[in-house]
Amino acid sequence: MRSALFIRGGALGDFILTLPSIRAFRQAFPTAHIEILGYPHIAHLALGPEYAAAVRSIDQRGMAAFFAEGAALDPGLCAYVAGFDLVVSFLYDPDEVFRRNLAKAGARRVLAADSRPSGERHAAEHLAAWLEKAGVAREIEAPRIFPSEIDLARAAAFSPPSARPRVAIHLGSGSPVKNWPVERFAELARCLAAEGIEVLVVEGPADEDAARRFWSERFPSSVRRCAGLSLPQLAALFAHCAAFVGHDSGITHLAAAVGTPVCAIFGPTDARVWRPRGKRIIVLQRGERPTAVSADEALRAVLRLVSGASASAREPDALPDCPGPFPRSD
Repeated sequence: MRSALFIRGGALGDFILTLPSIRAFRQAFPTAHIEILGYPHIAHLALGPEYAAAVRSIDQRGMAAFFAEGAALDPGLCAYVAGFDLVVSFLYDPDEVFRRNLAKAGARRVLAADSRPSGERHAAEHLAAWLEKAGVAREIEAPRIFPSEIDLARAAAFSPPSARPRVAIHLGSGSPVKNWPVERFAELARCLAAEGIEVLVVEGPADEDAARRFWSERFPSSVRRCAGLSLPQLAALFAHCAAFVGHDSGITHLAAAVGTPVCAIFGPTDARVWRPRGKRIIVLQRGERPTAVSADEALRAVLRLVSGASASAREPDALPDCPGPFPRSD
């Protein structure tokens, strides 16, 4: 296998949970030229020798025709697709229109990966099912992201090294029903500051309302705002943190993927399927409501992670009752 193109849309968490299967393919074919067709601001997380040599935008001109039956396909994109030995698509394509157009464009071999997990199997395992069709063993690791030296340097400049342990928290997620109350985050931040811990409050464009409510309160100077970072820079920032606290969200998966110990507060989604994977993960879930998790419970979990104590993940049968059906993760 000399080359492969991976086509992956979806949100940040979906992309990160796809990485283990791409990495397994890379390890099976270490000299293969790999590219990713996706959303560049997300896909650039996989740019480098561990995954892909190049990233192209799925929103580029001409791509829309690939989703329409009988449409005229862009010659340049046809030549691009035809240049790979294997094309793996993770796009939802129930009528197989996209797959047929890839074949029409000259793709030598197309594998359609099922991007919608079902049952209780973890999403990363489900997303790796295509490997067998490619002749690769379905033995996958936890998702891993490798920040570049440039991004690590930028993160260090943004938040210089400190003698105090550093904990990052993220106030938002893809859905309000998955969010822990802002007031609990404020209480947690104050308690962590009182323990001599520096708190970095991570904000994205979708977190504006939560951030406004959070910063309407007063905090010690060790509670700091972190906004305006790209995802690769954010990954590099997390790599310097002693722990991370967030929801069932792509940002939480990002923190886990750089090896940061994670406390993930879950609500209505099934943690057996969507929990972040890593060596030191604590999932706090009390039924379908994130509000059932107390600030004291979160504080104890974070201090456990910061102290370096064992933080082995809960086994699925040890999780609190989580009545379904469960929505998808973001």
